[in-house]
Amino acid sequence: MTTPHEARMAELDHRVAAAEQSAAARHAGLADAIRHPFQRLRSGLGQAHARCAAVDEKTWATYVADLDRGLGELQTEVDRAAERVGEPGVAQVLDRHVTALELAGWRLQVNLPADHAPVR
Repeated sequence: MTTPHEARMAELDHRVAAAEQSAAARHAGLADAIRHPFQRLRSGLGQAHARCAAVDEKTWATYVADLDRGLGELQTEVDRAAERVGEPGVAQVLDRHVTALELAGWRLQVNLPADHAPVR
């Protein structure tokens, strides 16, 4: 039986993995440069969403839609960077966008009600 947390994490992992595979397939020569930031994103989101089961369905759906939009924008920017300057440009684009997507995941946790906030 899958817990709500596991289901949400599997959903996110699937979305991020699909974006990674798509970008790496379109830019095979840059596949290694593409894979590393996406792996970092999956790891960061795994940590950021430690308490994602506490997020209500509406907030979660909005977050996932925003993540999808962000991954789409990332794909577009990677394509543009690969056309212009190759690996250095792609690495910069990935770093900027992956960091923004990870921060959005952390903001979701930070905005949990006080009774669900992580104890530090």
